[in-house]
Amino acid sequence: MIASDRLNALCDRYELEDISELSQGIITRSEKMTREAMRKLPGGTYHGASCFDGPGGQVIDLQVAVTVEAKRARSSSI
Repeated sequence: MIASDRLNALCDRYELEDISELSQGIITRSEKMTREAMRKLPGGTYHGASCFDGPGGQVIDLQVAVTVEAKRARSSSI
């Protein structure tokens, strides 16, 4: 069984017309978990890079820098 057959069987099993609702749920959960993980990082700039196979055998080189601001202490006067 190829992936498309398995995906169609999954949609049939859960009575989904297509995978858009499922896809959106995965994206939403992934974003939430990523943001929660980033909140735990100490302030600083983080760099990352990865290569992906693109259309026609093209290689896509992705480089990113993310700056996390340190949490600022808040004080209040009594």
